[in-house]
Amino acid sequence: MGADMTVVGVGIDIEGERDIRGDMLRFFLSPSEQSAPPSEWLRLWTVKESLYKACPDNARLLLTDFEVDDTRAGEGTARLAGNDRLVFRYTSRKMDNSILTFALCEEVGK
Repeated sequence: MGADMTVVGVGIDIEGERDIRGDMLRFFLSPSEQSAPPSEWLRLWTVKESLYKACPDNARLLLTDFEVDDTRAGEGTARLAGNDRLVFRYTSRKMDNSILTFALCEEVGK
């Protein structure tokens, strides 16, 4: 976290191992993210859920409004469409038969 950044939200999601059907991708992945390999789909679901939960003003947002910068990264950054003041960071970990993702939302210059 930089000196001009303030944490404004925290999100967490955990999902048990299961298959994600390809026809469900449009509900949580942006068009550019849909090229991610099937082995990443469940982890990306947990990433999107944790980003949504971390966003302080998420009432009118969709999971597709958040875009992960690198769909193959177990830890990284994401952006919210149309909002340059919020910065999102996440980390995902496989735990037994589950995937756990934790996300932070920071606001620039707050």
